[in-house]
Amino acid sequence: MRDLLAALPHVQVVSDRGDRVRYRRLLVGARFGIAPFRSGCPWSMSMIDCQGMGMPVISPRPGWLAEHIDPDLCFTTTQEAVALAERQATDDEFHAVQAKRAHASTANFAPALVAARYLEAVA
Repeated sequence: MRDLLAALPHVQVVSDRGDRVRYRRLLVGARFGIAPFRSGCPWSMSMIDCQGMGMPVISPRPGWLAEHIDPDLCFTTTQEAVALAERQATDDEFHAVQAKRAHASTANFAPALVAARYLEAVA
């Protein structure tokens, strides 16, 4: 799938290679993210980072990732993934709607809200 995505116009498939400075630069310059494909992946902070910056994330449908991703951005086949990536790269209206949804999906992760819920739970 990596090769199919990389062949799309306006799409680059990149990795931070574990470099946090590079990671930040890549996020700032990206239009959308792709959730991890690792089976059994319990969490993806990079996915939340992307959404918190208003960056839509496309995701495989199975698993917890699909519970946090807008259904319009979930895929089950390679063809669906490539079509979503192409749409994110070229359809400005679709991208704008999904960017707003992505950012809104992280509202409950604001540090003050998380801290308040934690303190309430341990009280």
